[in-house]
Amino acid sequence: MDEAMLRLADRCTFTVLWKPYLLDESLTEESMSLENFMRKLKGDEAAEKTLQRRGLLYEEAEKLNLFFDVQRYVNSSVRSHCLLELAGSFSLEIQGQLTELLFRGHLSEGELIDNAGFLLRCAEQVGLNVDDANQYMNDRGNQQRVHDEFHGAVAQIGVTRLPFVVISADQTPEQRVAFAGDQSSDTFVTIIDQLLSADTPLVTS
Repeated sequence: MDEAMLRLADRCTFTVLWKPYLLDESLTEESMSLENFMRKLKGDEAAEKTLQRRGLLYEEAEKLNLFFDVQRYVNSSVRSHCLLELAGSFSLEIQGQLTELLFRGHLSEGELIDNAGFLLRCAEQVGLNVDDANQYMNDRGNQQRVHDEFHGAVAQIGVTRLPFVVISADQTPEQRVAFAGDQSSDTFVTIIDQLLSADTPLVTS
């Protein structure tokens, strides 16, 4: 998507806001291998596809020299979403920087997404106060809000997978496009072009 935004920079500007989505609400601080998680969530075929790094998401990532650690372990991502909410309260730029650190650390470097040390190191790197970040991500009310936002995204937009993208135009917010985010940059450009030129609301998936 970043490449698509660069290609369209002469036509429009973009504001990126990250929102929470939970692949499995039943995940706790206890970790499990990605392989076992995928078997539980989507079955044997999906697990094998993940282990072999097959699919457009992996292909596009490799073009950017991003390589997913398929031997990593997964657990609850709620506290990471709390940190992203905190970062966004300061600026979307800081939120974006934190998102990149969390993604790269967990997906490529095998960091456990609920590990407090990892989360607070990332928070510190983007300039957040470590004590405030620690308190915020462990606050039960903030954690509940992540769950509430997740349920809202499923009910109102129909989000069912990751990555998922919702694009709307500021001047015509009723023009909304919602679709799976594992697309090529060419597909992003085509979809945004349609949005910019559409006379009637667009919703896709």
